[in-house]
Amino acid sequence: AIEHPAITIELARKKTTLFIEISDNGGGIAKESLEKIFDLYYTNKKRPNSSGLGLYMAKLIIEQKMHGVISAKNSNLGARFQIEIPLVSAKK
Repeated sequence: AIEHPAITIELARKKTTLFIEISDNGGGIAKESLEKIFDLYYTNKKRPNSSGLGLYMAKLIIEQKMHGVISAKNSNLGARFQIEIPLVSAKK
């Protein structure tokens, strides 16, 4: 177990795009799982209630409804998820 588990969320805006980065210090995602984690029903958890729907649904919403992009990779400390969402101005 990690002595001081942490999750960090960073936001940045560059012109018309919002960048969201969510990272942890949990050691990362297994290399063989990294390419599959957004697949429907994929889970590497051994718990009976793990459906493999969470990251699939997140990807679906971000890409299809928000016209964004989500990706995952490992950092030196753990997993890092990056989300890019185009900003739209409110119309009256």
